[in-house]
Amino acid sequence: MEKIEKKRILWIDVIKCICIVFIMFGHFKFIPDYMNAFWSPFCLTGFLFCSGYTFHLEKKYKIFLKKRFFQIIVPMIWMGAVIILSRLILTFNEHVSTFDQIKNFFMQIRGKGDEMWFLALMFGTDALFYLIVLALKDKKKIIASTFVLFIMSYLYSKVINIPLPWHIQMYGASCLFMAMGYSFKGKMEKIFDKYNYLMTFTISFMIFLLLWLIFNVFGTYQPVSFYDYGNNLLFYFAIIFFSMTALISFSKLLKCPKMIAYIGQNTLILYGLHGKLESIYEIFLNKIIFTSNIVINIMLGIVGVVIITIVILIICYMINKYLPFLIGRRKEVKSNG
Repeated sequence: MEKIEKKRILWIDVIKCICIVFIMFGHFKFIPDYMNAFWSPFCLTGFLFCSGYTFHLEKKYKIFLKKRFFQIIVPMIWMGAVIILSRLILTFNEHVSTFDQIKNFFMQIRGKGDEMWFLALMFGTDALFYLIVLALKDKKKIIASTFVLFIMSYLYSKVINIPLPWHIQMYGASCLFMAMGYSFKGKMEKIFDKYNYLMTFTISFMIFLLLWLIFNVFGTYQPVSFYDYGNNLLFYFAIIFFSMTALISFSKLLKCPKMIAYIGQNTLILYGLHGKLESIYEIFLNKIIFTSNIVINIMLGIVGVVIITIVILIICYMINKYLPFLIGRRKEVKSNG
């Protein structure tokens, strides 16, 4: 397990905070699809980019896998157990047999009880990406090889499109965006930092907004995320590129408040636990207020995200302070000197 936090990279925490907030907001059933299409290009892609940016080779592959097991798989298992238990205790979801729920959880087939799917994907992607970096080392070769893997994932989704265990069919796409984060660190970031962040954000965001309006509001609905390729690969890469450029420049521009940083440091628990709390919140809303008014629904979504974030952050504080092994960390030992 890792020691308690190394020096944080604040703009990375900002990206992760923004991404998890939009993910939580978008998971409310009353939020329309065209709004989800607005943040889908950069939310999960943002997490993969950050993972690539902070990636480094351990001395041994075995040590790396052990570290990631405690950081990803251990939290995934106990949060998965919480989800399964909540289905048994509460009645707001359709029930599948306990055996089938446990089987689906460990099989991790997309669409079959896989609420923790992104964590399963991250573990597999990390394991593969380590081998790619170890073998190639050169960043240009890493980008080229992961682009080939991306094309393989793309063709598989278009020709065969059968979900595989542990979301193997997505590894090519996820490796590519990890490679982009990994390659950004260093020379590319220095070039990026030479430009005015506000100008970069404004230009890239306006282009991204135009693409979103053309394809998802005024045109044919084309949701895009790192694994959902839409109908046009050029549009896919364009909207992801400009949304990620806007996200990075905004995150570097923002003076990071402690709360945003803290949320960014605890996105794993927020990701794992928000789903069932949102279901409870939606049941509560359905009993006291039911409306199709988009403005009211947006406001209710914002209120819901705030409430659920506060609840989970309290849990995060308790885990970080008393049970850090649940998220692959060690207690900070204070010296007496």
